[in-house]
Amino acid sequence: MRKSDQIELKQLRYFTHVAEFGSFTRAANHLDISSSVLSRQIRQLEVDLGKNLLIRDGRGVTLTESGYLFLEHCRKILTQLEKAVESVSGAELAGNVSLGFPPTLARYFSVPIIRTFHELMPKAKLRVIEESTVSIEEGIITGIIDMGLIYNPVHMQDLDAVFLLKESLYLIAPCTMEVGATSQGISLAKAATLPLILPAYPNGHRRLIETEMIKIASKPNLILEVNSVRTTFELVAKEMGCTIFSSKGIDLLPKEEQKNIQMHRIHTPSLITNLYIATSNKRVMTNTEETLSKIIASLCLEYFAVGE
Repeated sequence: MRKSDQIELKQLRYFTHVAEFGSFTRAANHLDISSSVLSRQIRQLEVDLGKNLLIRDGRGVTLTESGYLFLEHCRKILTQLEKAVESVSGAELAGNVSLGFPPTLARYFSVPIIRTFHELMPKAKLRVIEESTVSIEEGIITGIIDMGLIYNPVHMQDLDAVFLLKESLYLIAPCTMEVGATSQGISLAKAATLPLILPAYPNGHRRLIETEMIKIASKPNLILEVNSVRTTFELVAKEMGCTIFSSKGIDLLPKEEQKNIQMHRIHTPSLITNLYIATSNKRVMTNTEETLSKIIASLCLEYFAVGE
């Protein structure tokens, strides 16, 4: 008997969940089975393969070299199976999809995407995750998130990323601060001298800002690192410093606080951030995911000015 004849499909699904959650307990809760049953299934899978797939310790599990290799194949098998089921089960698309949104984009058009998704695919289920670009990118690479909207991906080599649009970045400052802007905006060199609140590395915006500053022999006058966009804008509104971000971030503030903010487009050079819809390049998209990707691309054209 071939080894593959001994392996059940549910074992592949169980192993994938344990690997992605990094924990038997969390995976068991997600699968709605007991941890002991899940552990026995994974152990039997390892026996059938003749390889240890996981390293177990008190903090959870990590993958062995064989585990990483097997996980990559499991994801492809499960995705291809879902596509096969979709192709013969009729016109209605089904399945589960998780979608990651940065906070600024979630505020703008998460509701239209969700509404359109359910109108076109009533049998499918969508899980929306609002996180930073860095967290979304990590989630896609590790398999926890199926697809996401990402600004300036850091690990492009691990992603299938489709360009959606570009946005200009602005200096965001308290309205009471004299920043030296003109009707054309403010130069990057001058913006660099102001007290800046920026996200920590490896944030894509931070990398873009500092890369362009290095080109003009400048560096940011960094006073604080904050990864939350909402908190950053609240600090600016309370005159704690300035930031560099898309103009859309101001909508995270209450209307009464928005009047405390001034915005100036950055020039010499201009700072342009690129938005992508991304999935892992280690798995094949299902028909449901492909349809969702088309929905997002279409709504981006409707809600945002491409080439702003």
